[in-house]
Amino acid sequence: MNLALKEGSLTSMEQPFGDEHYVLHRANPAFDFFWHTCLSITAMSMAISSLHGVPVNPGDYINLSCVGFDYTIRLPSHSSVDDVLHGNRIAGFVFTLHWGRDLNAQANWPSELRRWLEMTLWPGFVHLYEMHYSAILKKGGEAGELARLLRDAYAHGGKVANGRSKLEASWEGVTIRKADDGEDISKFVGGADLALLALKLASVI
Repeated sequence: MNLALKEGSLTSMEQPFGDEHYVLHRANPAFDFFWHTCLSITAMSMAISSLHGVPVNPGDYINLSCVGFDYTIRLPSHSSVDDVLHGNRIAGFVFTLHWGRDLNAQANWPSELRRWLEMTLWPGFVHLYEMHYSAILKKGGEAGELARLLRDAYAHGGKVANGRSKLEASWEGVTIRKADDGEDISKFVGGADLALLALKLASVI
């Protein structure tokens, strides 16, 4: 995805073929959104694992697949919850972008869990957008136009709402046209897509 790197905000690690490893630092504008996304998902994963008697070990990770972008986010499944429980204020955390979607990653989730994921990520994404909408609109380019469409969709019950604005957007393989007005936004993006778009927007804020 070639995310824009900045010392103290977003840095990269050694990258084997097929993966991009990043460290997201607290100074990054998307840190709170991404960190609390990671914390929420890993806490739920640990709860489910505990109910089924499955241990969660350091080094394990959770796949969160994009719907529109051709990536899968891999989040550490242990460290974020452990840090919070021990009162650690982390300076940054590691995540991995794996090239290619893994739609099966959430396909076997019960519908209520998939709904929970949507309700967890969307408010955080909209909060980031509203806090920085001026910079996003001025400097976000195609990613900013897509972010505006997604924000408007959230405000209209999860439906594309560009009938009046006629706004269209296309970025990294996600395309929303005027003819898509009224379509469910989940047809175009999922939670992982929001997280990656947030990182892109953070580079122009």
